[in-house]
Amino acid sequence: MPQNNMPENWEPPYPAWTVEFEPDVQVVVVGYFAAQFKNSSADEFKDWMRLALSIDNAPLHHLQASYTDVEGYMNHVFICYWTSQKSYNSWAALPAVTTWWNDPARLDGDVGYWREVIFAQMEQLETLFSSENVAGMAMLASRVTGPVREHAYWGAMRDRMPASDYNDFSSKFGDGLTRLPEVESKGKRVRITAPENICLIRSAQDWTQCKDGELGIYQNDVHPVLIEGMNFIRDNPLETGCISCRLMDELTEAGEKQAKTFGMAYFLTMAHLEAWVKSHPTHLAIFRSFHTMVKQLDFQLDLRLWHEVIVLPEGEHVFEYFNCHEKTGLLPFFSPADVAG
Repeated sequence: MPQNNMPENWEPPYPAWTVEFEPDVQVVVVGYFAAQFKNSSADEFKDWMRLALSIDNAPLHHLQASYTDVEGYMNHVFICYWTSQKSYNSWAALPAVTTWWNDPARLDGDVGYWREVIFAQMEQLETLFSSENVAGMAMLASRVTGPVREHAYWGAMRDRMPASDYNDFSSKFGDGLTRLPEVESKGKRVRITAPENICLIRSAQDWTQCKDGELGIYQNDVHPVLIEGMNFIRDNPLETGCISCRLMDELTEAGEKQAKTFGMAYFLTMAHLEAWVKSHPTHLAIFRSFHTMVKQLDFQLDLRLWHEVIVLPEGEHVFEYFNCHEKTGLLPFFSPADVAG
């Protein structure tokens, strides 16, 4: 792993693990598929998605989540993973998939739909776990490795990403976001071309194994601070460079909430994410609350934390919004490549 930021003679204060994929895995495909609604339901979408998960070349791993967005819309999300772009492309080209997404009915009524599909290259992704119990894309990895030294210092995230040896992941948009005039997206199919080096982080919290004392500390002292930080970056994109932040509840297959949440956030660059992590009061408050909890429990935690970070390479990622409100996903900041419907 690159070690550009590691302090000399560094020994992490607590252990963390990562994963390795088989050598023939060059790309991990991460697909977010969602329905957006207020006074309706996502039943038709969920029925279709369950069918799509049973056909040829279906994702190797998936989960469900939900969140209420800044406009008060509920979003029901399926997150899907493949270890081959060819397999994803084959799945996405099947009539069971294309017919549903291309149906004019997607643009009618009061339900919106969106899909964000990212082709993550091995050199531009990294994962980190507080235990050897993995989740997300790591469910498709061949082995857990660690404990690793490259964590618990500023810059460790970049050090864990191999391409940082030769790429600073800068953006052609410069240092900041510029909000577009209001996008007319309702009743339309809007496709965005994502600029190179957008940084996606999915940072998760799992307290299903926490006992009473630890559970109380987490729910009373840590989780509320986390929510405050997620809301801040969601509501202050021009200050933070955060394009979109969605704090989601992970669901069971039956659609019930679990004791698991995760923040899914796009930043203009990794540097914007790093700046918020290192110096902004809202993240420092999260950092302090967690470390206070760790010390209170003498480093013996059942809380499981993990994240996956992807810097988007240049390529044909899919960012499509069907009948969605104008503050959905990437819509507020990047001009549509085309608008149909």
